[in-house]
Amino acid sequence: MPLLTGLNIRSFLLKPSLSIMRKSRPIIGITRPESKRMNLSFIILAITIWLSGGKVKITSYDENIDDQNFDGLLLGGGTDVFPGLFFKDPIEDYPYDMKRDSLEVNLLKKAIREKLPVFAICRGAQLMNVVNGGTLHLDMTKVYEGANYPDTYLSYLFFRKKIIVYEDTLLYKISRKKEIMVNSIHKRSIDKVGKDLIVTAREPNGVVQAIEKPEHPFFLGVQFHPERLFGKRLFRRLFRVFIETAGSKKSEPFKD
Repeated sequence: MPLLTGLNIRSFLLKPSLSIMRKSRPIIGITRPESKRMNLSFIILAITIWLSGGKVKITSYDENIDDQNFDGLLLGGGTDVFPGLFFKDPIEDYPYDMKRDSLEVNLLKKAIREKLPVFAICRGAQLMNVVNGGTLHLDMTKVYEGANYPDTYLSYLFFRKKIIVYEDTLLYKISRKKEIMVNSIHKRSIDKVGKDLIVTAREPNGVVQAIEKPEHPFFLGVQFHPERLFGKRLFRRLFRVFIETAGSKKSEPFKD
């Protein structure tokens, strides 16, 4: 079973950020489910960070937030964010991971205070929006026309949809593209956008696919899963710039 699709093995091994690998690796804080299971998604993300020049540090549920030190924070996908955080009723019998929600809320607030780079993926992007006062659609298929995408295992690996990237944004500076083909592994989407955040990519039908905080050195949330597209140069560059920003201790927004 392939961990990453569209992957050329030689480029995968030889094209990670060699310049940053020669230096000490920036420490990237990464969260996982409260159950502490090493699931496949977590493993793929950890490998991606390492190949991009970073060093993974698993954040602790028991340690004080201010004592958890890292150079950048990466929030991955997983269980849906608890709707009570944005004033909506929870779905009955859904297995929310509220302990993870609490940990990530506090880690995000720490990263904002300290201006640490943050890269948030899928669930992480949704939580990023909620922490900044935004809300979520619990089921985007009921809000957006044509948003009922395939949701089988094979479609998660191979289905792609187009997103439109807005110019003069972090995502555009990194990708250098106005249109990107991405995967689709979600049913929720961003509704009201949080304070000081801007939408930087949408699907043609309007579904939000990326948000940013422009005044932050690197504060990017994407609804798709770039770690599962790591065989493509564009998505490797996303991780590379995030980790290089974490390693540089920059306090100014990324400039191409």
